[in-house]
Amino acid sequence: MAAMTTHPIEYPKTIEGWEGFSIEADSDLVVERGAIDHWLEAVRDANPIYWHDAVASEIAGGIVAPPPMALAFTTSYRWSPKHPAEIWDVHGVEAPETRAPLRLPLEVHFALKEFTGLKEGIAAGIESEFYEPLRLGDRLTVNARILSIGEERTNRLGTGRSWTVEVRYSNQRKQLVSIERYRFFSYNRM
Repeated sequence: MAAMTTHPIEYPKTIEGWEGFSIEADSDLVVERGAIDHWLEAVRDANPIYWHDAVASEIAGGIVAPPPMALAFTTSYRWSPKHPAEIWDVHGVEAPETRAPLRLPLEVHFALKEFTGLKEGIAAGIESEFYEPLRLGDRLTVNARILSIGEERTNRLGTGRSWTVEVRYSNQRKQLVSIERYRFFSYNRM
């Protein structure tokens, strides 16, 4: 998330400590029409509630974003002039002192992968629940939490663990916008 937090995160020291661990942060990004238009273009969604002012006003009180876009409005740019010394290090190639803190809703997942030393991973399932619509001008807060962690196991992919991450998105009015639950299997290849 675009510089969602500037304080260091204190991560758990044991695998047991990760279960229930959460991070909450505010996004610098705002729900805006240009991003909505690009999303609609990419998925070819012609629903007028997302782009037609009169229709959206009548149905929803104004333009709203497609519900799955909460993730898009909380995932940071790799670099921002607001925080020029910080770089979102997606690939682990930046010097540790320049790495930005929490930058995306699934930061807890990536931090747990790093803690366990598991290099590979797949999303085994995703569930979404939608509540309040994403309105133009909204700024979101993300709360990401490790719900559960499975025992180490070996399958055809390799040896690793399954875990579930829950991400809650709320708007600046403290209204719940959506919940996403991701089931991951992270592993090292055999």
